[in-house]
Amino acid sequence: MPRLTSRSDLFQHPKARLRLTLTNVKKWLALALVPAVLLGGFWLNGWYQEGQFYGYVHKYSGRDDSGYKFATRDWLDEHHDEVRAYGQASCTWLAQQPEAPDIDPTLDTFSGHMDMHYVRRIADSTELPVSEHARYLVVTAAWAYLCQDTSDSRTSLPPGVDDGD
Repeated sequence: MPRLTSRSDLFQHPKARLRLTLTNVKKWLALALVPAVLLGGFWLNGWYQEGQFYGYVHKYSGRDDSGYKFATRDWLDEHHDEVRAYGQASCTWLAQQPEAPDIDPTLDTFSGHMDMHYVRRIADSTELPVSEHARYLVVTAAWAYLCQDTSDSRTSLPPGVDDGD
């Protein structure tokens, strides 16, 4: 093996060039993987939250005994796009509401009151051809899973309730 006497000799040697090239490839690969992993985590979290949303709606929609003309659970299970759009619309409305205190003695910003207000007075009842109870479940699930941060800042707890933090 020839003796390397200068820096320019280092770049001329085939093994040294290969080693430098591999080192650069590793650095670029690491730089590309870090954002990909982070973005993948955000995507997976969104996918997981959406799955939780549909799971909640499915689980609790079976408890609707209103005798509405549609089989509520079946309809909700077969129309994910409409169900998600209804939930997202409720999140959009909620985001337009003012910030809420942590505890509200008036109960004006209590989530149980705000979601019923949305279902009964704001939302178009023809958007989902299911009972009011089922629409309420969709809103509750959306605020819990699709826009939890917004829900946390726009709704409050009634006095005497500990949120566990």
